Amino acid sequence: MFYNKEMLPTFSLHISPRNIKNLLDKLLSLRRIEYLAVDRELKIQETSLNLQEFADIPNGVEKEKYVRDSFPEPIGIEEVLDDILEERQPTFQLKSVTRVLNDGSYLYLNLYIFGQKEQLKPEREINYFMRRRNRHCFSSAKSASGSERKQY
Repeated sequence: MFYNKEMLPTFSLHISPRNIKNLLDKLLSLRRIEYLAVDRELKIQETSLNLQEFADIPNGVEKEKYVRDSFPEPIGIEEVLDDILEERQPTFQLKSVTRVLNDGSYLYLNLYIFGQKEQLKPEREINYFMRRRNRHCFSSAKSASGSERKQY
């Protein structure tokens, strides 16, 4: 590369896929975002570090397990997922997905689904990105009236 007719030194940065995944995990966690990638059969292929925090059944988040075992949201939208895989639809969103946590608090998250084809793989994958919205805790004595809500 030249600048003002002088040769500039070349700079190359080689980052391994593992380092990129670690960097992605760190960047996404700053924004309270987790992700997973599933194949055409809806089996989990890759996850971010803290994805199980967003799962309906946390111990079901494992590679090669069906995504529906831990995330029931794909049930009923199989046609939409097929459209994403076949590139007839670019994305799909589910907003305000709710989880009731062990302590009785509620976790609200948005789910963003899109397809992606990696360079080394001929098949497209479906990627799910989940972003935590708010977490509300309701006192059991006051929950019927809707008062005494704590926000985190």
